[in-house]
Amino acid sequence: MAGLNSPIVLSDGKLMPRVGLGTFQGNYDYSLDEDQVREAIKTAIDLGYRNLDTAALYQTEGPLGKAVNEKIEAGIVKREELFITTKLWNNNHRKELVVPALRKSLATLGLDYVDMFLIHWPCAVRPGDDPWPRDEQGNVAFEDDVTDYTETWKGMIECKELGLTRSIGLSNFTEKQIKRILDLGLERPVNMQIEVNPFFLNESLVEFCKREKIQVTCFSPLHKPSRSWSKPDDPFVATDETLINIGKKFNKTPMQVALRFLLQEGLAVLPKSNSKEHQRDNINIFDFELSPEEVESVKVNCGKFNYRVLWLEMLKESREYPFAES
Repeated sequence: MAGLNSPIVLSDGKLMPRVGLGTFQGNYDYSLDEDQVREAIKTAIDLGYRNLDTAALYQTEGPLGKAVNEKIEAGIVKREELFITTKLWNNNHRKELVVPALRKSLATLGLDYVDMFLIHWPCAVRPGDDPWPRDEQGNVAFEDDVTDYTETWKGMIECKELGLTRSIGLSNFTEKQIKRILDLGLERPVNMQIEVNPFFLNESLVEFCKREKIQVTCFSPLHKPSRSWSKPDDPFVATDETLINIGKKFNKTPMQVALRFLLQEGLAVLPKSNSKEHQRDNINIFDFELSPEEVESVKVNCGKFNYRVLWLEMLKESREYPFAES
């Protein structure tokens, strides 16, 4: 537990806990039991989680905000002890819409500021209340030719200048896309949230971010084990022999080994769980250390699968779809 008090120092000087709680519920119709989500977040706070991740699209900003404010009012935690992230969805990419979008998220959260605000994807869609607007043919109505994410980034900077967020960053961007942001010569992103796990190391992008002093945060660090689209021969953290065998040495689960591996690679992690037992396991990863040989074993035996879990193919017709060359 003591390791939770050793946060990452971001390039803007802000502190971010290494382990956080993801709140995307994994059901792509975005239906959820808000009470269940709120109780899961309250449990996580009680267990010691101080890094909480949400997004406008997830529809978990409301439950997260209620849970946080209940715990603050109860004196369990102070707002300044929490690191809360939310994300800008694609229908608010126009520069003039970015600040209002964050203000709306803050109203939903019941907070005055967030600690991190990310551009969720580099793909822009038509503005409006519908996160998935459609054209006359029924296709997602993209407007990448109208709204460039470099303009979106200027709106993100304005959010920080207004004190609505402490830090700003990106999610699901490619190296080329990040370079375009850096080439603006303006405020630089300090965080990049991407899929990284033992079965998808995403090494080239991770190394690029490290060189540019952009902290990588891993979503799906356990390879989204409850995904509905899995196939019988897919790799799974819970059944992987390499992770199991390493875990036996330390009396740890393969999931704990996977998360520890990512931490030792200098990454932050956002495992999602509504289970108190799993939440406890996911932060109980600071009392053991993998040897260099064990780290290499995970890279070789698990990394060989190079299996990306999240594709979000609804965005694939966007000119800026980040996985077009994957």
